[in-house]
Amino acid sequence: MNRSMKVKGLIIAIITVLTISSNAQQINAEKSIVNFTAKGMFGKEVKGTFTGMKGEINFDVNDLDNASLDVSLDAASIFTDKKKRDNHLKSEDFLEVNTFTEIRFVSESIKKSDNGFITNGEIKMHGVNQPATINFTFENNTFTGNLQINRFDYKIGEKIKTKMVAELIDVEIICIMN
Repeated sequence: MNRSMKVKGLIIAIITVLTISSNAQQINAEKSIVNFTAKGMFGKEVKGTFTGMKGEINFDVNDLDNASLDVSLDAASIFTDKKKRDNHLKSEDFLEVNTFTEIRFVSESIKKSDNGFITNGEIKMHGVNQPATINFTFENNTFTGNLQINRFDYKIGEKIKTKMVAELIDVEIICIMN
């Protein structure tokens, strides 16, 4: 191969890398948040948040076949506005944040829906991988998604034998892109 062809090949490779990386979007970790609501016995609600969102998002509305999400949260960032409860949720009774430091979602597919988009993928939490479907919208560089999880699917709080702690958790994800 002559020098001219090597230079052209190098230029094409550089352009390809720049094009691929231009589709990757940066998460604004300071503004992105996951809200959750757990409804316990007697209608009592516990609301809280997770922060520390990071990861890689490749999302182009016109190229969903190549879109992907790989996003994680800091499990120890759980906050319910009650320090004693937060410490209990971080303990071995629930999230075991010293062992399982992150909660992660990796998409397998993203499709257009009537109300926005649907991503199918897998959530890894508390050492357990489970399939998950997240309905979301994308407007003004913000992903807003919703899903419901069963904490027992992830072996969270199995040691606690009480109906006072909610089994189903409603989750709202707000991921703001820079």
